[in-house]
Amino acid sequence: MTQPELIVQGQEDALVPVVNAINMSKSLPNARLIVYPDAGHAAFSNIMTTSFGKLLNF
Repeated sequence: MTQPELIVQGQEDALVPVVNAINMSKSLPNARLIVYPDAGHAAFSNIMTTSFGKLLNF
């Protein structure tokens, strides 16, 4: 994929380890990774106001 990719991951995700997001971001040439330290599996819903602003800026 060549289009920009935004990968959002919660550090406290019990379902998908953060290392998966790190590896995915390294494998995509135009990826940007944001890891939220206090968020779980649904990072956007855990930190709605912060993540929404970053999404708009992307």
